[in-house]
Amino acid sequence: LTLLPEQISIDENVFSIDYKIIRESLETSQQRIMVIMTDITEKNALEEQIEQERELQNTMVRVVEQYDSFMEIIEDFKRFLEDLEKSTELPASGEEKWKEDLYRQVHTFKGSFSMFGLQHLIRKLHELEDYIANEDNVELLKRELVGTQLTALHQVYSAEWNKLVEVLGQNFFQRAEYVQVESKRIASLENMLLGTQVAK
Repeated sequence: LTLLPEQISIDENVFSIDYKIIRESLETSQQRIMVIMTDITEKNALEEQIEQERELQNTMVRVVEQYDSFMEIIEDFKRFLEDLEKSTELPASGEEKWKEDLYRQVHTFKGSFSMFGLQHLIRKLHELEDYIANEDNVELLKRELVGTQLTALHQVYSAEWNKLVEVLGQNFFQRAEYVQVESKRIASLENMLLGTQVAK
């Protein structure tokens, strides 16, 4: 029984599976297996939602605590995207070096954003990292990078950024010696910080 599946997906629903051995009678060694299927689709969705909210809470706390470092990474990443958009031709020489530098930049940004838990952006950068490593045709890599890959990366980054702005407010992300936070958001931030401290 240990080799039998514990979960299956049917259409868009997920079911857990339990197995129970039933003996026909005391006089015989014949047995039957009863299969019990339970729809856990909503349970899984709720658990995923709770996990996403927890990850977002942790991200907000890290951004608040390490504001300057986070904004430096954001500015560097925006320049990186802008440079890729303007880059329409391959270098006359040193194509392999261009590829190695690109891979290193993507890997560095993946590590930087990992410190703040931006999971969707991290996964997209990891996909891009693999694509760069596995594509030997540098000319094709350049075309795909400036085209579909860059568009997808922009979309994921924008979605992550918009989530942060929605919770923390646009004023929070204005570079200044003092950070301005709307009063209605202060209680939410305090709850996040207290919740994180309790969890620790």
